Amino acid sequence: MYKRQEFFTVPSTSYIALVDFGLWGNLTSVTVSAYDTVNNKLSVNLGYFYGIVIPPSISTAPYNYQNFICPNNYVTVTIYDPDAVLDPYPSGSFTTSSLPLKYGNMNITGAVIFPGSSVYNPSGVFGYSNFNKGAAVTTFTYTAQSGPFSPVALTGNTNYLSQYADNNPTDNYYFIQTVNGMPVLMGGLSIVASPVSASLPSSTSSPGFMYLLPSAAQVPSPLPGMATPNYNLNIYITYKIDGATVGNNMINGLYVASQNTLIYVVPNGSFVGSNIKLTYTTTDYAVLHYFYSTGQYKVFKTVSVPNVTANLYFPSSTTPLYQLSVPLYLSEPYYGSPLPTYIGLGTNGTSLWNSPNYVLFGVSAVQQYLGFIKSISVTLSNGTTVVIPLTTSNMQTLFPQLVGQELQACNGTFQFGISITGLEKLLNLNVQQLNNSILSVTYHDYVTGETLTATTKLVALSTLSLVAKGAGVVEFLLTAYPYTGNITFAPPWFIAENVVKQPFMTYSDLQFAKTNPSAILSLSTVNITVVGLGGKASVYYNSTSGQTVITNIYGQTVATLSGNVLPTLTELAAGNGTFTGSLQFTIVPNNTVVQIPSSLTKTSFAVYTNGSLAIVLNGKAYSLGPAGLFLLPFVTYTGSAIGANATAIITVSDGVGTSTTQVPITAENFTPIRLAPFQVPAQVPLPNAPKLKYEYNGSIVITPQQQVLKIYVTSILPYPQEFQIQAFVYEASQFNVHTGSPTAAPVYFSYSAVRAYPALGIGTSVPNLLVYVQLQGISNLPAGKYVIVLSAVPFAGGPVLSEYPAQLIFTNVTLTQ
Repeated sequence: MYKRQEFFTVPSTSYIALVDFGLWGNLTSVTVSAYDTVNNKLSVNLGYFYGIVIPPSISTAPYNYQNFICPNNYVTVTIYDPDAVLDPYPSGSFTTSSLPLKYGNMNITGAVIFPGSSVYNPSGVFGYSNFNKGAAVTTFTYTAQSGPFSPVALTGNTNYLSQYADNNPTDNYYFIQTVNGMPVLMGGLSIVASPVSASLPSSTSSPGFMYLLPSAAQVPSPLPGMATPNYNLNIYITYKIDGATVGNNMINGLYVASQNTLIYVVPNGSFVGSNIKLTYTTTDYAVLHYFYSTGQYKVFKTVSVPNVTANLYFPSSTTPLYQLSVPLYLSEPYYGSPLPTYIGLGTNGTSLWNSPNYVLFGVSAVQQYLGFIKSISVTLSNGTTVVIPLTTSNMQTLFPQLVGQELQACNGTFQFGISITGLEKLLNLNVQQLNNSILSVTYHDYVTGETLTATTKLVALSTLSLVAKGAGVVEFLLTAYPYTGNITFAPPWFIAENVVKQPFMTYSDLQFAKTNPSAILSLSTVNITVVGLGGKASVYYNSTSGQTVITNIYGQTVATLSGNVLPTLTELAAGNGTFTGSLQFTIVPNNTVVQIPSSLTKTSFAVYTNGSLAIVLNGKAYSLGPAGLFLLPFVTYTGSAIGANATAIITVSDGVGTSTTQVPITAENFTPIRLAPFQVPAQVPLPNAPKLKYEYNGSIVITPQQQVLKIYVTSILPYPQEFQIQAFVYEASQFNVHTGSPTAAPVYFSYSAVRAYPALGIGTSVPNLLVYVQLQGISNLPAGKYVIVLSAVPFAGGPVLSEYPAQLIFTNVTLTQ
């Protein structure tokens, strides 16, 4: 007998009933009719479609050790659960349970419905007759996150609270509980991390939650912006903020951040091998119903930090004793961090790591001891081994600089130097006595657990060898490319501006110097190859033809010049055998904007650049190609990491032998916009302004008739594009003026467009502008004290373009009615 079932809750309830009655499954055919209420006509059904129930899956994008180094690197886990998104707009939600659930004194079985913000407790057995909607439970509240490391909590009547899955594509909440010591069958995501014990939800007796945001459909989808069945979860695992303090809490363990992000913080000794195991159970009732017996309703994935091979090495197996010092390199990828990053050597060889620019979700890195030098010894040619005690005095004698700096952003290679004269002094030996001895250094790494050893043979006479090298630095201006026709998103545009530091090298060649000790000699450069993001360019001397040949990144010959016109390395003084010199690069401005292939940037959106990298020979610049095809600043743009360094491979000759070395060329992001409060006369840029935040405590009164805030803006470089002044308004009681940070979400925000023709900036026809920041609608807020934070962005929600200060903060704002 057929009986009609009526439901008094949200459509999710009806969906569960369809499954229970066997009316929805892989054999269900569906026809759709439309009724025209104007003409009273029923549409003709021209076809039908079949329903399909698909089990979930979980996967990771390919990852390696590089995903765990810099703060903008992470592992992406994708959860695919197409049946879980029932409605692309906020709606009710449901859960199922195989055990009785208790609300107050009422035991119920089946679905618990959470439409909107109310919690209902249905009575009876769901899917059958006698279903009645219970009374609303109104004692539930939750404390939301104010930051990635802030706690979340659910309070109220949480006894026997069932797991809750919301089919809203913008927010999915997951709660967990046990009933009578047994877990309730639940949907959603649970996480266990080790070796530092941590899990989500945090416990079975204290519910917690996290946000999961499904991916949005992109153009050319017929419904762009609608929810898709893919949930991308970004996972950060790091030791570098272990022990940092946020509020009164020290950072260690597993944290939920906004925008589908997990952060797992472990001690450095537990970093390698640490892992996060994710268990996802479908939140769709039909999947659970049909795949329960096979277990396909639940999927698993583990993300683990792989081991790496660290290395301690001298640049050559033999080291000439006429050098001032012996270069020593420590290469440990997991020490990698943004520049500058340092390792300081101390008594007993301790190794203190410090990275002041490493910041993960607003939390800075903590100085840490990551290892120690176990021993430094010399084995003489007669077989005698002398071990040098690592006292404070001996360390200062051995190492001219006790601090080694990372050579290239995020690569974890640090350079030190062992003084030859210091070695002679401590051993009380001369150069001839040290000839053919073996210098050994042993280092223990806490992160990988490895003990590393570097050895080199010390020889009294040698030829060409590298003593030191320094990276080049290119400045880029990051803005947004506004010509794509998309009014909601502008892709990044990197404009190459300047070479602020040239790559340099210092060589020692005492043998060559002694060929003419009364004259200042020079080493010649015979080959320069610049390897970058999109290929390589080269400048080389062809000794057969007697010409210098220049080829650009596209493989085209730019010029052929007579003779060897490459840079030379000049001896510092006659007969001292130390030669130093630098390459000369420059940026040639141009208006040709080049799109960088996404296969190079690994981004889902286009990246643009202009300005050419050129090498200067005999005072003339020769273009090697767009600078952005060689290198880009390391930045995060709308959640995607972008960045690459270039390498100059340089071969130097003394006429007898050659030496080839690699010198990095790094990129820096340059932010040109400067903001200043309105005052007469104008002072912009602000003198001695801090780089990040400047608090202005002068009185500002905003009335319903004057809903604006006046400021001055300028640019220290000509800036031709439109940008926005972003304004966030906070209640004064919810803003910490000591730290310059809010303690709650803004109560109002706005964007005001700014553009000057032909360009804004110092030295242009428009050196500065008086801008009226529009605050229309702010008068709807209650009268009182507020704080307004301003910054410049290329578009709404884009990266900050202002600096010195990045944020101009008005701390004494009065809103009147």
